[in-house]
Amino acid sequence: MNITIYFSALMLILIGMGGILLVTRYRLLQAAERARTAHSVDAARYEPMARLLLDRDLDLVAGDKQLSQRLRSHRCRVFRGYIRCLTKDFGALLGGIRHTIVNSDRDRSDLVQLIARCERNFLLTLCRIEIRLFLYRYGFGSVNCSDLIAQVNAMGELTPALTAAA
Repeated sequence: MNITIYFSALMLILIGMGGILLVTRYRLLQAAERARTAHSVDAARYEPMARLLLDRDLDLVAGDKQLSQRLRSHRCRVFRGYIRCLTKDFGALLGGIRHTIVNSDRDRSDLVQLIARCERNFLLTLCRIEIRLFLYRYGFGSVNCSDLIAQVNAMGELTPALTAAA
């Protein structure tokens, strides 16, 4: 009986933390979207992000637990900086597309649904990466950010086509 209560409480806490994470990331994305608009983003600047959390470098310091922990912690901070920049760029692209939709001569409800789906997928991927990053910091699992970079790249390729069509 007590185990089910503890497990239920733990699950509610985790769901609540996930909800808070999702809301904070959504607000960050909305603030980035309002701050500026962009019609292109160079996704190549995020390539180092994909290599930042590879375990090859951690194998070199595997003997020193404290150094390994500090290296993981430092890399997580740098990775979060990349995530903030990536979120700002994605928000700027969303702002550019929304600006194009508003100024379009035609009804573009299909694009509204498309960018809503892209925004939702981006936020869910971002939350999944944040959870994995938290686990990575303490030595569990790994983080793959290629989906996030691919979503920004796809949005960046979509924006000029929409601007030309409008």
